[in-house]
Amino acid sequence: MALAKEEPSLHFFWARACPHCEQQKVFLKEIKTKYPDLKIYQHSLHDSESIDILKELIKKHPGSERYLGSVPLTFVGEDFFVGFSPEIGNRIENSIRKYYQEIGDFGVLVYSGFKKVKAPFLNFLSAITVVFGGVLGFLLSEKIGESIIFFTFRCRQFYLHCQLRLTS
Repeated sequence: MALAKEEPSLHFFWARACPHCEQQKVFLKEIKTKYPDLKIYQHSLHDSESIDILKELIKKHPGSERYLGSVPLTFVGEDFFVGFSPEIGNRIENSIRKYYQEIGDFGVLVYSGFKKVKAPFLNFLSAITVVFGGVLGFLLSEKIGESIIFFTFRCRQFYLHCQLRLTS
């Protein structure tokens, strides 16, 4: 998947005298410590400006319009959640994690402080070392007198190297 266009954000709509909203506020404090760069916006439904933001988010999230006025109502990326319980909290956190998985290596480098110009170069450099390592291993195997066949598999940022030794 492509790099997400926006930084991660969460919009939380709440109302006074809502016990589930209060539980979610405590949950969001924990989330903020786990994901410090996550922008968390808390909107009171008693504020007209918050209602305008809610209307915009509902336009972007088909199916959410039927929950207009329900609290708590939370939007994370393409997902929305109605109500709050430990199970819904897990689903909210999974939605946040999904964002971080989508950004991949490039995003990890950018969010760790590298400039957007330098990050693709470093990403390419780390990937090309696998090729150089395979070629170097093959050339060294010729000098040793054994044939070694390398297989390299890549899954996200992890590499799995397998080798077969063919002796005569």
